[in-house]
Amino acid sequence: MRIDDFHREVKLQVLNLSDRLDLISFMLDVPYSDVTSLDGGTVISSPLLDVVLSKISKKIPVAYITGRREFYGYEFYVDSGVLIPRVETEILISEAIRLIKNQKLLDNDLAELKVVDLFTGSGVIGITLVNEIEELKVKVVDISDEALKVVKVNVDKFDVSDRVDVVKLDLSVESNVESILIDNDIILANPPYVSEEYYVEMVESLKYEPKIALVSKDNGLFYYNMLIYILMQCTDKKILIAELGFDQSDYMLELCSKYGLAHYFLKDYLGINRVLVCSKG
Repeated sequence: MRIDDFHREVKLQVLNLSDRLDLISFMLDVPYSDVTSLDGGTVISSPLLDVVLSKISKKIPVAYITGRREFYGYEFYVDSGVLIPRVETEILISEAIRLIKNQKLLDNDLAELKVVDLFTGSGVIGITLVNEIEELKVKVVDISDEALKVVKVNVDKFDVSDRVDVVKLDLSVESNVESILIDNDIILANPPYVSEEYYVEMVESLKYEPKIALVSKDNGLFYYNMLIYILMQCTDKKILIAELGFDQSDYMLELCSKYGLAHYFLKDYLGINRVLVCSKG
């Protein structure tokens, strides 16, 4: 099959051109940056072609087919044990980097900062942070054994085992979350925030992603309620930077105001309040 034919064959299942190019890069084993220079008549003679076409027909996400996803300029390993990193989460990372580097809300030296990445999944948030800020060390936390295996692959890939502490912990237990928040200055969180009701209506391809990383109880608000309640009780300076669902900012505005927490929101590329930054002290 030629490259032009491949595009025509799969464009209805793989709408995103960059995803189709990534699949071609994967099958031909050439750098992604080189794919656009290939002639449309180039033959894809890879033994992976039939496998890729079969997985596409089943609506398996491209990142699970290739085993990789670019995030914040870095290529991470992913598999079906973790959520596929989204571009919206880069907003969280950018703000975390800005706050850490500017030291606007904390008195600590960078080397002394305690930073934790909760619900780490593939580890993209914590690992990206230490890649971007050399002095930093980060603790990354998840309950899923499948996710922690992926984290460790990425820690080794980027050679940051001395600066990323991988921890297994059940974050549905309030005492565990309390100990984490007390012990850290900056808390980064991309928790499960999809309601059970909404999950049932989600597109089929998203259902290949682990439900444990998508869905939480209390209409998707369980972890936010816990985080804000515990943050409110902390006596030291803390910053929480959390990704939100598309319809959750009004509730979080009310919750932060109720507990007297300083807060603001960052919008995503569609103008939706996607990231909450709130602080105590």
